[in-house]
Amino acid sequence: MKKIFFLIIINFCFINLTFTQIDNLISSLNTFNSANIYITYLLINTLIDSYSENLYSTNYILSINNDIKRICVISRSNIEKLIENNISLGNNNEYEKNLINIYNLLILEIETFNEYIINPNNIVLNTLYKYKNKALEKIEEFIIKKGE
Repeated sequence: MKKIFFLIIINFCFINLTFTQIDNLISSLNTFNSANIYITYLLINTLIDSYSENLYSTNYILSINNDIKRICVISRSNIEKLIENNISLGNNNEYEKNLINIYNLLILEIETFNEYIINPNNIVLNTLYKYKNKALEKIEEFIIKKGE
C-alpha cells in the first residue's frame, strides 16, 4: 500500500514537468550517481589505508566494509531494475550498465579487502590492487563521460 501511495504522489508531482525540468532532474541524478561511486571508492580506500596503519580494529573495518557492500548491492539492484523496466538515464542503458560494472568492481574490491584482512598474503593483496585500479579507471571514465 505504501508503495502504491508513493507512486501516486510521484506521478502527481512529476506529471507537469517540462522537458527542461526533466533534463535537470536527470542531470541531478547523474551527478548524485557520480558522487556516490567516487565517494564510495574513496571510503573503501581510506579504510584500506587505515587498516595498513592499524588505526581501527579489524572488526570495526569488517563491519564498515559489510555496510558499504550492502549499500553497493542495493544500489546495483536498483539500477538493474531500471534496465528491467526499460528506463534509461542515458543511451540504451549504457549509462546503467556502466554503473553496474562500477558497483561490481567496488563490491569485488570490498570482498577482496575482507579476504585480505582474514588471510593476508601477497596474492590477495595483488588482486585487491587490481580491483582498486580498475575501479578507479572505470569511475574516472564514467565521470569524464558525464562531464562532456
